[in-house]
Amino acid sequence: MIPASEQLLDAAGVGKRLIMSPRTVSEMAVEKLLPCYQIGSLKRFKWAHVEKHLDAHFLVPALPAVGTPAGGQTTDDGTMGPNNLRSEVGGQRSVINN
Repeated sequence: MIPASEQLLDAAGVGKRLIMSPRTVSEMAVEKLLPCYQIGSLKRFKWAHVEKHLDAHFLVPALPAVGTPAGGQTTDDGTMGPNNLRSEVGGQRSVINN
């Protein structure tokens, strides 16, 4: 028996696992956003390849732990600070200290 990760799936099978329509899966394959095998006019997917591709290209990094600096937050003296938010809106910078 072929392991589940090695079986070829159609767009409906991948869509069911990703909770999206088969049409969206097919469109993503055409746009090279999902790896697939093209057999004539049919597209088939190996779940292991899809998973690996999604991890490499679409994985959102986890948030930092509470109390640690998050991307780009600095204090007025330029050091990292967990409760300091800096934003730039309409060309004006504002700093919010909590």
